Amino acid sequence: MINDTEIDIAKVQQLITEQQYNIKQAERRKESLLKESKEQEQFDNIEDYFNSLSLLQKRQLLEKVYSRIVINAISNSR
Repeated sequence: MINDTEIDIAKVQQLITEQQYNIKQAERRKESLLKESKEQEQFDNIEDYFNSLSLLQKRQLLEKVYSRIVINAISNSR
């Protein structure tokens, strides 16, 4: 009985640790999105924003947009 309780406590502690990690990841994503949004607001149009990005950032942005287009096309074709 005590062993079962200890096992349950360990499982709960593991769940708590996992949830704390998920919360920290979500907060980091939120901060990153807010930062990106603020950077985009500084520019009058998307072309100025795109030209201000580094080559790696341009590539990542294009990959993100492309994957969204592909996902939407696949979803719409079903």
